[in-house]
Amino acid sequence: MQNRDDDIRRVHRVLDDLRLESLVDVHTHFMPHSVLAKVWNYFDSVDDRLGTAWPIEYRVDEDERTDLLRRYRVGTFTSLLYPHKPGMAEWLNGWAAEFADQTPDCV
Repeated sequence: MQNRDDDIRRVHRVLDDLRLESLVDVHTHFMPHSVLAKVWNYFDSVDDRLGTAWPIEYRVDEDERTDLLRRYRVGTFTSLLYPHKPGMAEWLNGWAAEFADQTPDCV
């Protein structure tokens, strides 16, 4: 993988060339730590099921992930939750609303 700072500079050049101030990223994942741990565990073991690795690129805490998005000049992003069991949607939506209240660039 190339150096992340080089990648960020490349994205900035593209945005500048297009005269765009920022990006909107609709495929970012922020979720309660207990759910996130299960999701990361799933992807850690996907190689066993699919025969190919699916590594998590940004395996860092929420503050570092939001900082990285901002460094890439992502002005707006989502939490993109998956209520995959009955009864999860209500409390996940509540968590997402609280996260968005505390994170102004998250919709």
